Amino acid sequence: MSVTSDLKRLVRQAETQFLLINRNRSLSAGDKKQLKSFYLDRIVGPRAGQLLGDSQPNDRQTEVLPRIARRRLLTAVDLEAWLKVDRKTIWGYVQQNLIPFIRIESNIRFREAEIRAWIKRNHHVPVSMRKRPRSRPRET
Repeated sequence: MSVTSDLKRLVRQAETQFLLINRNRSLSAGDKKQLKSFYLDRIVGPRAGQLLGDSQPNDRQTEVLPRIARRRLLTAVDLEAWLKVDRKTIWGYVQQNLIPFIRIESNIRFREAEIRAWIKRNHHVPVSMRKRPRSRPRET
């Protein structure tokens, strides 16, 4: 196969993936954009580089996954659905600086990774529900 036919096949595969991503109604527009970017950076980028003779992946290709994981931002509505906590309570937490958040102009967003860490730091398990070590029978 020639390089041009391989590239054409790669473009057709990308177009097919984009159609499938666009048809998924459970994804938000931002999620669709991130998936497309991820697909281009991680799947198409290295393969196109190999076809064109670039065997060394660039820094952008190797850093895309951690960058996407850090960038997942949630709105108060997303957080309300996830935590099952009313939005007014979430806004109260923001005003009291009890929950980690990002202010973008007048908008408030929450990093998913920071919220997970916050939950881990602040969770409480009642004593009655804690796993107790099994007691050994006394020897007589």
